Amino acid sequence: MTPPNPRTAGPRLTAFRKLVGELSDLETAQQVLHWDQEAYMPPGAGEGRAAQIAALARLSHDVHWSWGYFGNFPTYALGNLITSQLWERLEQDLPDLEAQLARAEFDGLLAWLRHNIHRHGNKLLTTELLQRLTGAGLAAEPYLRYPDHKFGQLYGLNRS
Repeated sequence: MTPPNPRTAGPRLTAFRKLVGELSDLETAQQVLHWDQEAYMPPGAGEGRAAQIAALARLSHDVHWSWGYFGNFPTYALGNLITSQLWERLEQDLPDLEAQLARAEFDGLLAWLRHNIHRHGNKLLTTELLQRLTGAGLAAEPYLRYPDHKFGQLYGLNRS
């Protein structure tokens, strides 16, 4: 690892602090609007307030991405890949999971998560956990199967 450049570390840190401050201000404004909506909402003002809250949420997101900090994007993508793999394993272990969730019964899911994931804490790397649970490292196939499964059921599509 190379040490930080003293000429550029200062401005980068200043820019980062400014960005964090702007995001914090936007989130605070959003919280105030939510509070105001719950505490006192004049008749007919709900739609306007919802638009204001949505605009602040968009701005928070845009500020983050407009600076070129795409650092969270890979995290989202990896999270989707991992979740798809774990979901396939979960469905194998709990074949009636969707029915349980439809009945708002979460005990089976929580027990599975506690037994297979939570009890390990940080003792295992993500790849080790995936290997133990799915028999494979990080894989894209479960994620690629998901849209066919979800939208195939919704729209009666069959891919052969």
